[in-house]
This record gives sequence, structure tokens and C-alpha cells, in this order.
Amino acid sequence: MTSLLVPFSIRIMRDQEEFYFTDFTSIKETYDLIDQLWVISVEDMMKSLEREENPLKKPLSVIHLEKTLTEWLTKLSVKDALATKKKNEDYHKTFRVPLEEVIIQDEVCSFQTENCLWSGGHLQISQQYACFRTHGEEDRVSLVIPFSMTTTLRTCDVNGEPILEVSTSIGQQFLFGKFADFSKSWRSIELNWGKKPPPMPVFRTLSFKNWQEQDGQKAAEGGVSLRRASLNNRNRRSSLEAETSSRNEVRKGVFSVLKSRDKDRDPMIEEQKKHAWGRLSGNTSIDISQYTQISYKNSKLKEIVRESGIPHEFRGNMWLLWSGGRFKLKLWPGHYNDLKKYYEGQSSNATLDIEKDLHRTFPEHPYYQTQEGIGALREVLTVYSWRNKAVGYCQSMNIVSALLLLYMTEEEAFWVTSAICEEFLPDYYTTSMIGAIVDQHILETLMSVHLPAIYTHFQNVGLPIQLISFPWFMCLFIPTFPLEVSARILDSFIYEGHEVLFKIGLAVLKLKEEELLREQEGNAMVQLMKSMEHTIDGKRLFQIAFTEFDHIASSEVRALGNLYKCRVVRERIRSQQKKMVPPSDGQKLARKKSNDLVSSLSSDQVRNHDLWSPQKGDVSDLSADYQKFEMPAHLRGRPRTNSTG
Repeated sequence: MTSLLVPFSIRIMRDQEEFYFTDFTSIKETYDLIDQLWVISVEDMMKSLEREENPLKKPLSVIHLEKTLTEWLTKLSVKDALATKKKNEDYHKTFRVPLEEVIIQDEVCSFQTENCLWSGGHLQISQQYACFRTHGEEDRVSLVIPFSMTTTLRTCDVNGEPILEVSTSIGQQFLFGKFADFSKSWRSIELNWGKKPPPMPVFRTLSFKNWQEQDGQKAAEGGVSLRRASLNNRNRRSSLEAETSSRNEVRKGVFSVLKSRDKDRDPMIEEQKKHAWGRLSGNTSIDISQYTQISYKNSKLKEIVRESGIPHEFRGNMWLLWSGGRFKLKLWPGHYNDLKKYYEGQSSNATLDIEKDLHRTFPEHPYYQTQEGIGALREVLTVYSWRNKAVGYCQSMNIVSALLLLYMTEEEAFWVTSAICEEFLPDYYTTSMIGAIVDQHILETLMSVHLPAIYTHFQNVGLPIQLISFPWFMCLFIPTFPLEVSARILDSFIYEGHEVLFKIGLAVLKLKEEELLREQEGNAMVQLMKSMEHTIDGKRLFQIAFTEFDHIASSEVRALGNLYKCRVVRERIRSQQKKMVPPSDGQKLARKKSNDLVSSLSSDQVRNHDLWSPQKGDVSDLSADYQKFEMPAHLRGRPRTNSTG
């Protein structure tokens, strides 16, 4: 933001040119405004790339962004609209409430934590939720109170100070105080708390509308309206729910087999986990209802999740809550079964490729050796492909959804899958996969800073780290480790967010540092990583990730992501333009060297390893063109598809 030559200035770079701007009234405010506009322009370039490959479908995050930003710009100045946009984006990311929720009141106040101390922060109110978070990252507390669970909202005095007291249906009480003007704040809170109509859900698929809209069209055509059919076929809906319930019972029965086969799930350790969670509420009877029904995060809970993970029997509830899936399930009741019925019997490229991958997903797991398990996975992936046609189906989604289904129902797994694809990793599973590509650049940069010896060694050997790390990120490390370790990574990923993937990735490389540095050939290094599942100490992995690399903050990852997203998008645009120009002799030579490297890494041994390998053909830009990589043989189908034929 500043320069030695021009202090207190903003530097903007374009290709090889530099521009300096100074004499601002408020340089920080101006910088933040330019930064937001820059991010929006990069997103716009990325949307144009997506439209070229998939012209009729927009990612769900794009649809929502266009809708809300357009509404704000009609009422506010550009500056205020961008500030409102940023505040609401932070609100959604922090609390995982539905994207349809908009902040209608923001109060600076304090919250009384479980140790009776007051922590300052923001109380933010939207249509259906009141959310609080403390200032800063240190010992952060966050709380989400659904209005539907509020039983009492009243004022009281504590030591002569006016206090706002909120009681919930599960017996919890939350106290808020130290408002700048309590009377004024209380009048607004009383007016907004549960009094606003819920937001209208955004039906984000192009062909699926709500059934009220379809009703008139079908009736005009002389057909039976979907709305009337849905009312007349309640028995059918009940049968679907009964079928789902039956599958859940089968899965519970299979869990006993799973527990006996999973070497990492020690019954004694599971009991220790549950008692640790019970102590969160000071309750020796292991009653953690306050944590499974209302999202309340604090430093103690974060430490327990990191050190021991979530107890097996609570894991599904916590994933659903922390991902925001439970909130979306409430906003969109029946959406899953409606989609399932509406598209019943239809097929697409996505559904065909889902079929190819079903029996390749956890083939050794007892649940997925049954028709019930295969049917549940098929159902979740197929329904999601119809919900979000900009994604349809992308390989590695089957791995993520399959793990979710081991801990929750099909409908719950559908909503958590939606949250991961649309909010946690919104640009991963789209046609361009730019989000996953960008993250490989971020990991490489973090390696150069925190693991310089390994970074230099990879450079000297000529092995792109992306050949190893790309499937880690796409599959959230799930096929890389034993099931319990993979589930614990997902615990922290859903609790903390995106940056956990980088901490785990760096920790894996750190654990393998000595062995990697001894190898002098790329093939040997790949073979070393192949045996990682059986040689990595899970306990040590989490210790390193959350001690040596815990200082890697989400703000740092976000800043690097914005930088590399711009570069990757521009490289992709240039690449498309170069396709129209014949390559020079120098480019042909560079391409030959690159293909020779790929060939040297394509032996049968490497190809059978659980890493993606480049397909045959032109792979001249290994640093960006990761969409040409394949999944492992046991997961392989088509590289990715959208849901229309």
C-alpha cells in the first residue's frame, strides 16, 4: 500500500507498469474500496470464462451475488453498497446462516461468556437469526440464536447495569450488555427480533421453479399441475420418508461392523471424547444438547475439536449445524424431496457419470457393499446435480458425500454437500475448477515461506507439488488417511473453514520432510507419498498442523487467493487467445520438455498410485491446467460433467 519513494500511497500494477496514487483524505478507506472493486472485477472475468464453457448455467454464488448487489445499488451509493456487501459476506461466512439472510441491525455490545466474563463484539440481527461474535481472532466467541428457538426476550438489571436476556427452548440463557445507548438499542431489537418475514428462498436451478409457479403453467397446458399432484400424493411423500428412515436403520446396523473394522476408533477413546465434550457444559452426564442445537463456538470447544475430534455419535449433528445445513433445511423444507420427485426418471450426463463412480467409492466399506448404501449415495449426488446445474457432478464429490452419509441421513448429507460446494469451496467443483487451482498456488507460496527446504527440493527435482496436493484438496484428504483421521480433518474444516486444508497439507509435508529430501527423483517421491496412509501418525499430524502452522490466518489465505485468482484467470484468458496463434519453435521445445516430464511420471507404478496424473496430450502449462488431471483408477469416471445432456 506504500512505497519508500512515495509514502502513504496506493500502488497499482498492470502487467509491467506501476502507478502510484497519493494525497488521500482517507487512504485506508480508499484502499478497501479499490480492493473490493478489484475482487468484483476478477469475479466478473471468472464468470465470463464459466459462461464460455457452460453458457446457460451460473454458479449459485454468482446468482445470489448479482441479485443482492443489484438490490443494494438501487438504494445506496456504490461505497455504501460495497460496504453492505462486505458486511453481509462476513456475516454468512462467520455464522453459516443462509445466503438469503441480510443484516437488518448491527449493535456493538458485550456478551457474558460461560466463565461470567464480558467479551466485546457485535450483535447482528437478520430476518431469522441473532448472531454475536467477539472482536478479533484471539479467544473468539461466536453464537447463532434462531428466533424459532427463542422463548423469552426481556431486559433486566445486573449490578445496576441494563442487560438483555435471551432464553431458549432448550433451557439456555444468554446475556448481552454494555450497549452504547441501551434504550435505543432495545427498542430496535424488540422491533426486529423475530418480527420480520423470513427471506424468500432463491430457487437457483434454471429449470426447477417453486411448485406454485409451475402450477399455473401446467394447468394452462391441460396437464395435471405439479402443485395439485403434490397435494394429492402425500402418501407417496410419506413412503419416500419411510424409505429414507429404513435406510438410516440399515446404516446404523452397519456401524457396528464399521466400528469393529476401524482400527482408529477405540471405544475407550470414544468415551474420553464424549466426557471431554460433556465437560464443556460442566455436565458429567455428557449432555451436550446446547452445542448440538445452537451454534455456540468458543476457544475451549475449538481446542477439543482439534485435540480429539467430535464423538462418533454426535458428528453428524455437529457437521449439519456448523456447515449451516440445519439452517438451510429449515428455510427450504421439503426442497430435497421435491427435487427428487420433480426429476424422477430423468437422466443427464451427470447422472450417467454418477453411476460410473458409485461402485468405485469406498468399495471396501461394508455400507457401500450394500444396495442401501449405493442407493443413498446415488440419491444425494443425483438430487444435487439437479439443484445446481452449474456444477452438476464433479469427481471427488462422491468421496465427500459418501463420508457424510456415514454420519447422517440423505437429506442432511445433501445440505452439507450443498454448503461445501456452494459456500466453503464455491469455485472448486465448477467447470473451470479455478478455486482448486488457485489453492495450489497458495499452498506453494506457503511452502516457500514455512517449508523452504522442501519447496526448493521439489523445484530442483522438477516435480510439481500440484501432482500430489491437487487431489488432497479436491477430496478434502478423505482417501488419503484412515477413516477416523479423515473424519477429524472434516471436523476442523467445517468448524474453522477453508484455511484448515493448508495447515493439514503443510503438516503432511513436514512429517515427510526427511524422507522427501532423501529422494532425488520424482517417481520415488510419488511412491513415498503413496504409502502415506499407513505411515502417517494421525495424532502427530494434528499437533503439527495446529501448532507450527496455526498462525496461518483466514485473512492471509483470502488475500493470497484474490491475488492468484486474478493471475490464474488472466493466464486462462491468454491461453484461450494463444490457441488461435501457431506456437513458436521455442514454445514447441518447452512443450516437448514438459511432456517428457509427464511421461517420466506416467509409469504403471505412478499411474496406479492414488494421485491424479496428467492425461495424454498437450500439457504445456502444468502450473495452471490442472483440469487435465485424472482421478485415481478406483475413483475414475469422466473428469467432470454438468447435469444437462
